[in-house]
Amino acid sequence: MTRPLLRRFRPLLLLAAALLLSLGRAAEPAEACRVALRRALDADASWTMEKRSPALKRPLKSRGTVSCDRDRGICWRTEAPFLHTITITAGAMAFTTAQGTSTKTADDLPHYARISSLTAAFARGEETAFDDLVSAVEPLPAPEGQWSLRLIPIRQARRLFEEVRLSGGETLTEAELLAPDGTRIHLHFTELGRATHRLWPLNTPGTAPNE
Repeated sequence: MTRPLLRRFRPLLLLAAALLLSLGRAAEPAEACRVALRRALDADASWTMEKRSPALKRPLKSRGTVSCDRDRGICWRTEAPFLHTITITAGAMAFTTAQGTSTKTADDLPHYARISSLTAAFARGEETAFDDLVSAVEPLPAPEGQWSLRLIPIRQARRLFEEVRLSGGETLTEAELLAPDGTRIHLHFTELGRATHRLWPLNTPGTAPNE
């Protein structure tokens, strides 16, 4: 992944995380979604991603793992087609590639600073912390025992995503992000464990070693 693309990916990942956290309270079948998202806040999962864009001759595919710790943040690891890790904590955001690790703080990344503050509020129990990022939520048809929702972000956020679609059952399994330029990013998640945090790297920036 090129450095300019990495810069574009940072706010996308942060906004996606914020929107995922906010959806569960917006509308019915909100309760099932909220339960699944709360579960995802403290779980490990594998993921596959397919990106389709008018500028691409063929879809870009990647896979990896993600580990969420409600007290620390998110560790997003890409394993193919290249090795790359983004670790988001309350105090820092670290990018690790074959060339090494670079760390940014909230002061370096204004988008991150706001999302980090909202995430901290959500972790403290403020259920409505992310509500001002959502303008509308629409239930979509889903098989029995499943749920599916379509989210429209507020106008200021639509330069990143025009809509987000989420679906699942007890766990979040699918997320689709639609960008203004026609790009569609589809993610599939498979839960690997709950509250194990085994995918987190040692000595994570912004936390104590082995915390």
